[in-house]
Amino acid sequence: MRWRKFKKKPVIVEATQWFSLKDLPSIVHPCKREGICKNCGRELKYHGWIETLEGEHIVCPGDWIIRGVTGEYYPVKPEIFEQTYIPLSAIGGQEMEGLLKGKIVVYKDGTYKVVKASWEYENDPDYLVTIPLGNVFVDLVEC
Repeated sequence: MRWRKFKKKPVIVEATQWFSLKDLPSIVHPCKREGICKNCGRELKYHGWIETLEGEHIVCPGDWIIRGVTGEYYPVKPEIFEQTYIPLSAIGGQEMEGLLKGKIVVYKDGTYKVVKASWEYENDPDYLVTIPLGNVFVDLVEC
């Protein structure tokens, strides 16, 4: 068996940083364990737990809660979140309700080709969408 390299698909997720049991009470539940957290060193009474696709996970104060592409929730440590995600506003994007459909082929040399793309946005069906792809920005329009 050999390890291969993969690049994460450019997926937009929703996230919020969790700090206390008052935050997201329908998603993050009070931790029932006692003692000290092995991850952050704080008392577990200040922690929560969240049901994920992989089972229950402890949520430390400061963790980010992400709503995944299928509506599932999972916690991410702040260091990992900062290495993996960037706010849409930092790349000139904006939050919009709509649906992007399409396919981009990326070649080994870093070049790319938009095979098919369309944006379904009820208020403006001709809206121009820019998708970050590594350091390249691809303008997607209906083809």
